[in-house]
Amino acid sequence: MKARWWTAAATTLALAGCDKEPTKLDRLAEAAAAPPTPTASAPRPPPIPMAPAITVDDSACTVNGEEVLFLAPDAKDRIAALLTGKPLVEGKVVAFDAVREAKTPRVAAVVFALRKAKAKGATIHTSMRDRSMGELAVSFSHGAVTECTPAAMIRKDGSIAVWSAGGGTAQTFTKGFAGPDLTLGTEGLRKASAACGSTVWALGADDNITWGLTFDLAMRARGEADAGTGGIKATETVLLNEAPVAGRKVDVP
Repeated sequence: MKARWWTAAATTLALAGCDKEPTKLDRLAEAAAAPPTPTASAPRPPPIPMAPAITVDDSACTVNGEEVLFLAPDAKDRIAALLTGKPLVEGKVVAFDAVREAKTPRVAAVVFALRKAKAKGATIHTSMRDRSMGELAVSFSHGAVTECTPAAMIRKDGSIAVWSAGGGTAQTFTKGFAGPDLTLGTEGLRKASAACGSTVWALGADDNITWGLTFDLAMRARGEADAGTGGIKATETVLLNEAPVAGRKVDVP
């Protein structure tokens, strides 16, 4: 009888224990055992705008991996279409790489396309004769070209012609043993610039002249290739879209 009483009492206490309020420790244990509540994934930040990657060789211009052959009759417009609306183009100075072996009109076509895409200017990276990398800033301030603005070009025979953008007799510096005579050519350009208040000078070349030679003339004129002579008075370079005719008025759009 006594054993039955103890059994009944134990059962009663056990039932009472089941009915009691859960303690703080009980709640913590339940929380730890519960599966994690799924949380909404944080939105990814927008991608950082990147300027288009542009490279130029003698056969094509490549924009972000898409190639436009210069042999295409609408090459300039197709390049412009690839650049229009791209991040960091409109209102910006856009950099691109051009190999020395590309003909000068190829590089001029890309500059034209950038102007059409409403870029502010261009920076052209090209290796120099000593294989270091040079950088030429090209201005789109074509409205600053005046009648006395100095113009210089490399002709088909490798000679350098210097004259005023409004037209007039061109001074010619014949080709040297190692190519265009950059020393005499830039000296003539320096004198023409000193006689005019224009802040820009026009640069061009015949269709057969490689960009490397044109680039060398521009760099020498700026005074970086020959630090002892200093740069010309005009501080901005305008690259002409078409090969000019020495002595005639320069066609600047």
